[in-house]
Amino acid sequence: MSSTQRPPAPPLAIAACLLFSEEPDALAAFYIDKMGVPLKRMVMPDVPQHWACEIGSVYFSIWPPATNDALPPGGRSAVAFYVRNLQIVFEKLAAEGVDVIFAPKKTPMGIIARLKDPQGNAFELYTTIS
Repeated sequence: MSSTQRPPAPPLAIAACLLFSEEPDALAAFYIDKMGVPLKRMVMPDVPQHWACEIGSVYFSIWPPATNDALPPGGRSAVAFYVRNLQIVFEKLAAEGVDVIFAPKKTPMGIIARLKDPQGNAFELYTTIS
């Protein structure tokens, strides 16, 4: 970063923790039985069926592999950062060469984009629909 360039605004919060599993029902059962996580099966229009709950203000979810939108090999989890202006943050990261898995898209849960950090870990940008 040059000395004249301002750092980006930090994320406002961790919005979600996403786990991707070949056996999402078995993984959900583990978290329910062993950790007491109050996961519920989520069925929504235009969103793949998955398991989820709120822990504090974080959306904890378990997804089948068909919904991973090309996670990097070995990518089994992702964190979602809640940002104020997703489009601006996304465009800045993409312009700086950050690998894009998918561009911002509207879902019933909000607008999300998925990218990869330099180590190949997936992360999402999330904002609510206004």
